[in-house]
Amino acid sequence: MAAESGNGLAMRAGVSLEALAADHDVVLLVVPVAARRPATPWAARHAARVLVLAVDAAGDTLLGLICRIRDSRNRARALRESPRPLLSRFATPARSPRRPGNSPA
Repeated sequence: MAAESGNGLAMRAGVSLEALAADHDVVLLVVPVAARRPATPWAARHAARVLVLAVDAAGDTLLGLICRIRDSRNRARALRESPRPLLSRFATPARSPRRPGNSPA
């Protein structure tokens, strides 16, 4: 979650959010891959809208297939060669809160 303090990644996201919000209406999309945290008041104050993607076990179907590979070396190789980073496994087009033709605001 973008923040003004805390860990470095959150603070970098916070600096970007604050800079963009100075000139634009920003929609902040949060994909909670490490921890489920609600939007902070600070982030809500800077973003025009905060969306938190609902994350469940469905996620990425390719990852689901890779996880079924029994041989650990082949499974590790398939994970390395996967087209998306592991942390983005829940950020699939089907799970997007914004659909074509819908306004983000």
